[in-house]
Amino acid sequence: MRKKKVLGLGRIWVLMWLLLAMCLAGCGGSGEESGELSDQAVPEYVYEPEFFALEEENEYTSISDVSFLKDRVYYLRYEYDPEAGESSHTLCFRLLNDLESEEELSLTYEGQEGYETRLSRFYPKEEGGAFVLWESYPMYVEGEEYDPSGHTTVLTQYDENGSLLWERDLKEVYQDEENSYIQNAVTGSEGKLYMAANQVIYVFDGEGNHVKTIASDTDWLNGVAALENGRVFFLYYGDKGPELREIDTATDTLGDRFGNLPDASGVLKDNGEGRFLVKDGARLYLYDPATESSETVLAWADCNIYGSHVQATAALSDGRIAVYTDTYENPPELVLLTKKRADEVEQKELLTMGVLYESDQMIQSRVVEFNKKSSRYRIRIRGYVDEAAEWTETTYSDALTRLNADLAGGDSPDLIDLSNLDIRNLAAKGVLEDLTPYLESSERANKEDFLPAALKAYQYDGVQVAVPRTFQLATLLSRSSLVGEEAGWTMQDVMALAEEHPDQLLMYPVDKSSALRMCMEYAGETFIDYETGKTYFDGPEFLQVLEFANGFEDEFRYEESLPTMIQSGQVLLSAVGFGDVQEYQMYNLMFEEETTCIGYPTFDGSPGVFLNGSELYGISSVSEHKEGAWEFLESVLSSERDRHGWGFPAHKEQLDQLLKEAMTPEYITDEKGDPMKDENGEPMEKPKTSWGYDDWNVDIYAATEEEIEEIRHMIEIARPVNRGSEEIYSMIQEEVQPYFAGQKSASEVAGIIQSRVGIYVSENS
Repeated sequence: MRKKKVLGLGRIWVLMWLLLAMCLAGCGGSGEESGELSDQAVPEYVYEPEFFALEEENEYTSISDVSFLKDRVYYLRYEYDPEAGESSHTLCFRLLNDLESEEELSLTYEGQEGYETRLSRFYPKEEGGAFVLWESYPMYVEGEEYDPSGHTTVLTQYDENGSLLWERDLKEVYQDEENSYIQNAVTGSEGKLYMAANQVIYVFDGEGNHVKTIASDTDWLNGVAALENGRVFFLYYGDKGPELREIDTATDTLGDRFGNLPDASGVLKDNGEGRFLVKDGARLYLYDPATESSETVLAWADCNIYGSHVQATAALSDGRIAVYTDTYENPPELVLLTKKRADEVEQKELLTMGVLYESDQMIQSRVVEFNKKSSRYRIRIRGYVDEAAEWTETTYSDALTRLNADLAGGDSPDLIDLSNLDIRNLAAKGVLEDLTPYLESSERANKEDFLPAALKAYQYDGVQVAVPRTFQLATLLSRSSLVGEEAGWTMQDVMALAEEHPDQLLMYPVDKSSALRMCMEYAGETFIDYETGKTYFDGPEFLQVLEFANGFEDEFRYEESLPTMIQSGQVLLSAVGFGDVQEYQMYNLMFEEETTCIGYPTFDGSPGVFLNGSELYGISSVSEHKEGAWEFLESVLSSERDRHGWGFPAHKEQLDQLLKEAMTPEYITDEKGDPMKDENGEPMEKPKTSWGYDDWNVDIYAATEEEIEEIRHMIEIARPVNRGSEEIYSMIQEEVQPYFAGQKSASEVAGIIQSRVGIYVSENS
C-alpha cells in the first residue's frame, strides 16, 4: 500500500559523500585496484541489489524526470482517469531510507487564463528549493479555430517551503524550435542555472534573468552536469567519441575539452569528489576529468540490472548506489546497491558468457532474467570488445582474436554468443558442444518442438552446435514478369539479366565491395573447407563471383529512395531480409505487381533463400558447467514468443500461431464493438500495421493463404547464413581492389587470394 503525505519543499541538508572514495574507488566491485571485473574467481566485494517498484503496474500511470538529490529520489508521476477523461501531474519524492512511503510536493502555479498548465520538468537544488518548468497550452474551445502557437514554457523557482519566488516566460529566450526542448539543467557557481537544449545551453542568473545563450560547436548535446564545486560540463559526441566540454562559469564561454570517456549515454551524477558517475549499456564508471581516465565501479548484469534501461544513478552518503531503471516491460524500479564482502551474500555456481559486446541489450536481458530465477547458477558476461576505449581499425579483429584464443585455450567461457562468429570454423575445430542429447531429453525445449530447417541450419557433420530462438529470411525479390515464377537461378542467369537491361540497375543500393561481401556471406562455404584446411578460390566459381561484383559501381551513389527506384522500373532486383509476415508483405507491395522470391544466385541453380538465426548460443565443449549452461539455453529456447527480440520463432507452435494471427483480419468497429460496414455491406477491414520505407508508406492488411504458403516454403528450403571470418573478408577485399581498378586480371587476384587465405585457413583449422 502506498502511503502519501503532502509537504512543502523542506530543507534537505544532509552530510554527503563522506568516505565516498573508500566506498567506490579501489576494488571497483571486484576487489581489484584497476577496476577490471574478473570472472575467474569470486571477487572480494560485490554489490547486492534491492529492488523497489515506484508504481504499481498500471497503463494509466507513468513515471518521468527521475532525479537524485542528497538522500532522496524525486520524480514526476503522470496519472490519467479514463472515466473522467482527466489527467494529472504530481511531483513526488521518497526518502531512500524509507522507500515504502511516497510524499507529494505541493507546488502551485496559476498560469494564464484560458490555458491548460502542467508541470513539465523539475530540478531540485542542492541548497533547497527547486527550478520548475511549466508548459501551458491554449484550451480548446468548441467552434473556435485552435491555435497551437500559443504554447508557452515558463521557468519558475521555488524556495525550500514551496513558495514561488519568480517566473520567466521562455518564449523570447528560444530563438528557434530546434532548441526549445530542454534535456536537463544544473546549477553552477553564483546560483546560475544552466539548461541544455539540443545545440545550446541557456544561462539564467539567480533571479531568473536570461543572461546568455551558449552555442555549442556540436550538432547535439547529450546533457549537462555539474560537480559539487560549481564546475559545469556538457556531454557530446566529438570526432573521437564522447567528450566533456567545460563551461567557464565566470564568463559563460566554452572551456576545455575532456576525452577518453566510456561510450556514455549520459553523465549521470557527480560523486562529490571531483569525479563523475558515468554509465554505458554494460557498466557504471567513475570518470576523472583531471586525468581523463575512468575506472569500473560495477557491471550492470552482475547486479541483475538491464544496463540499457538505466535512466539515472547517484552515489549516496552511506556508500550505497541508487539506480533508476525503466524496463518498458515492468513498472519503473528503483534499485539500491549495497557493497558487501562476497562471502556475506548467497553464493551460486558461476558460469561465464563470452560475447563480443557486453552491452548487448538482448544478451543482458537474457542473463539478468536467468540470474534472477536460477537458485543454483549465476552467469557473468565476459565482453571481448573494450567498449569504454576509443574505437580503432583493429578493435573488432583484436576482440575476435582474443575470443578465439580463449576458445582454443584453457580459458574458454562456458557459453558463447555465436551471433557474429564464424560458426562453421568453430564447429570444425570441435570447440562447441553437441546439443543433440540435451534436446532429445528436454521437456521444455525438445528437438521435436523446433522447425527442421532451423535445426539443420546449425548442424555441422551431424553436430547440433546451436538452435536459434528466432530467425530472419534473406532473398532476392523481383517482378514475376521479369524473372519467372520459380525460385532458383545461377550467377550466369543474373549477369544475363543485367546484360538484357543495360539502362537499369541490377540492385540498389549495392556497389562492388558490398556485392562481393554479399556473395561471400551467402556462398562462402563453397570456397573454404575448414575440416581439411583446403581453399578453392582459384576455381571457376570464384571467378564468377569476381565478375559479378565487378559489374556494379565502384562506390554507391544514393539518388532516389528504393521504392521510387523500383516503382519507376530503374531497379531490377531488391535484396530483402524480413522477420515477420507484414514486412514480407511490404516488400511485395513495393513492386506494385506479382513478385517472385527468386533467391540469391547459386552455382547449381537451386533457390538461394537463407536463414539468419538470432539468439544463437553455444556451449563450450570444455566447459565444466555444461548442465548450468544448458539450463540457460533451455530457458531461452522455451521462452514465450515476442517476449524478446524480433523474427520468426523457430518453435513450431509459436510459428503456427504467428502465421495464424497474420492471416486473421481485423475490422473497424463502432462504439458497441460491432464491425462497421462499407457501402456494399461488407465489414470494413482495418490495417494490421503501416510500414514506411524512405518516402513511401503502405497499410498492411491480413495476409493471404498464398503469402503464408510462400513464407512456409522459403523456410523449408532456406540454408544457413555463415558470417565467416572478418580476417578473411579483409584479405579478400584488400587483394581484389587491383582487379576492380583494372590493374590486374580476375585470375591473378584469385591466385593471390587462394594463396593468402589458404595459409590463414590451414593455420587456423
